[in-house]
Amino acid sequence: MILTDLKTHTHAQHAQAEASLNILDPALTLDRYVALLCGLAALYAPIEDDLRRWLPAETTAVLPLTALAALHGDLSALGVKAPAGPGAPLGLQSEGQAWGALYVTEGARLGGQVIARHLQARLPLPAGQGLAFFGAGGADGPATALRWRTFGTLITARWEADPAPDAFRDDAVLGARHAFTGFTRLHVPREAVA
Repeated sequence: MILTDLKTHTHAQHAQAEASLNILDPALTLDRYVALLCGLAALYAPIEDDLRRWLPAETTAVLPLTALAALHGDLSALGVKAPAGPGAPLGLQSEGQAWGALYVTEGARLGGQVIARHLQARLPLPAGQGLAFFGAGGADGPATALRWRTFGTLITARWEADPAPDAFRDDAVLGARHAFTGFTRLHVPREAVA
């Protein structure tokens, strides 16, 4: 199954991205969190552009690309202006690679539910504001698990329908690796920013 292949073949990149972002750090400060949101906004701008470019419109209709809007909303709620421009593009070159990148962003959305609870308990956020990206108060909320299952159904159907399913899978793995590398390359200070 393609989801199993994606998980297996991107495990190292996934672990590197999680370690690099270190979102569950008990010493995470509000300043560092804001810097993280700014970095994520710069990353998601080109990701969502690439996903719109390569994925079928019916896919993005079923799985709307709302992460960047949530990041901008979080930053606004925290009194911070979003970054002026997008970060470096991932360089996706095919629909298969876009599906792989979508695997990463949808997985991040799913994992965000746990992260949101951690952040709510540790950061001085006004009435849960500033957590839409990670799921608290976001548009998906409790429907996030259903959204992940929908993604799984869609990517599996696309892979099974491809005339060259092995090549599609390899492209998806490459796209997922590119996306995880984008997260790993975010430069978020480990200590509070001044």
